[in-house]
Amino acid sequence: MPRRNPSAAVRPWAWWAGGTGLAALGCGIWLGWVELAVPGASLLAVFLTGALASIGNPKLKVELQARHRRVAVGGDPGVSLTVTNLGTRRLTGRQLVVPIGQGNASIRLAGLAPAASMTADVTVPTKRRALLMVGPVQAVRGDPFGMVARTWSWGEALAVVVYPATVRVPVSITGLAKDIEGKPTGQPSEADVSFHALRDYQPGDDRRAIHWRSTARTGRLMVRQSEDTRRAQLALVVSQAGREYHQAADFELAVSVYASIGLAQLENSGELAVIAAGARLAVNQAGPGPLLDHAAAISLTSEPGVSHSLAGAAGLTRREAPSATVAVMVTGTVLERRELRRIAWFLPAEATALALRCQAGAELSVSQFGRLGLATIGSLEQLPRVLRGLGMQ
Repeated sequence: MPRRNPSAAVRPWAWWAGGTGLAALGCGIWLGWVELAVPGASLLAVFLTGALASIGNPKLKVELQARHRRVAVGGDPGVSLTVTNLGTRRLTGRQLVVPIGQGNASIRLAGLAPAASMTADVTVPTKRRALLMVGPVQAVRGDPFGMVARTWSWGEALAVVVYPATVRVPVSITGLAKDIEGKPTGQPSEADVSFHALRDYQPGDDRRAIHWRSTARTGRLMVRQSEDTRRAQLALVVSQAGREYHQAADFELAVSVYASIGLAQLENSGELAVIAAGARLAVNQAGPGPLLDHAAAISLTSEPGVSHSLAGAAGLTRREAPSATVAVMVTGTVLERRELRRIAWFLPAEATALALRCQAGAELSVSQFGRLGLATIGSLEQLPRVLRGLGMQ
């Protein structure tokens, strides 16, 4: 890691102490007052001692590394710090500071001979999902009174993503027959390009579908039978409004639910669009990496208005993902069934609408409410059963 230029900081009260000491010393000498000159000299000496203590140039090579840039909640990113003494003197009593999010980790160098190296593990808190910036590594040198401090830093910060817990779920979405880039559905079709089998010619069949080589071999007219292919596009609509959740744990469950469904859709090579106010992943741009980053950074908000509500996100879906074949709305249990049914009308007209209401510890339930599939989830482990009950298998 290249070292940056050091920055010096002098406390405001240190300037006051130095100035007062200098003034008192000068007045004491001029007036011949020993009682004034001695305290002034003491204050000035403390200030100068602090300034001298900050002088120095730590000749270090510092490397900050992480084995994993993305880990699940409770995982270990394996962040380590390697320090090499590039100087000609032995280093003792040096302390390095590694900023981690809103906190700091301290690494003490007990003793490091010239050209010697040491490696220390840096503990990164991963109990909660977060997007953490680790580093840059800093060294602070100054006086014991905290009057003057000089700070050196090395390299750039590492971004460590702590994404929510996920579970493997069955997701199999049949799309709309709009193009030739979809997935086979297993249903025979007379007008598609995915070859399935041959069958005997029947009156009314398109003659362009006749397979002449098989006809010549069998002596009877044979027709190509295709398989229907459809493009499956999933829209995940996530509510960030605090008023739609009973507690923060419900929102954490909702984030885990949406991340699990999104990963399953991407593993099946399906198209995914995540719609959440303030952070949207567009169709064909949502990969596992961006999806997990989004899941780590998304937050609950108590701001007024509908921009972060489920209704606001559903309204964006019609514009951001108009070709969605299935739209899954993830929210808390504050919204009633009739309200969710009303919000479902904001979704793309051809999309199958599902609503997943998340409340930690709630009893599992799956039902159909008009055109809306509705489920209440109390734990992440219930999600596979819910999706099977809603037909996403």
